[in-house]
Amino acid sequence: KYKVDMAIVGHNHQFEYSNLGPNDDILFPGRDYGEVIDDCKDKEEIINTPTRLQEFKKGEVLHQFMVGASGKSFDPICPYREQDGKVFFKNIRKHGMMSIEVDSKHFTAKYMEGVNNV
Repeated sequence: KYKVDMAIVGHNHQFEYSNLGPNDDILFPGRDYGEVIDDCKDKEEIINTPTRLQEFKKGEVLHQFMVGASGKSFDPICPYREQDGKVFFKNIRKHGMMSIEVDSKHFTAKYMEGVNNV
């Protein structure tokens, strides 16, 4: 609808439990969010891939990058509620930042944990 490919936010309440589909249809009628997922193997970090690399085609979904949520003691990592997308990486173990590189064909985001750790 808005032709937006990604959103970069600094706190987790933006798009949290998003309940509208691309055509403004309600994804979870009568509820604010999807089913609670409890498939976490670690209570401090989720990486839903064998490697730390994720590749996506433009336009497949809206990608949300959220860095700087703070408040980790008030927001346990597991279980997490399914949003209108899938969580690929979540970390409350260490402080870090996200580095972004953009050119005419690629968007690359890297989470850097601590000093010199990517």
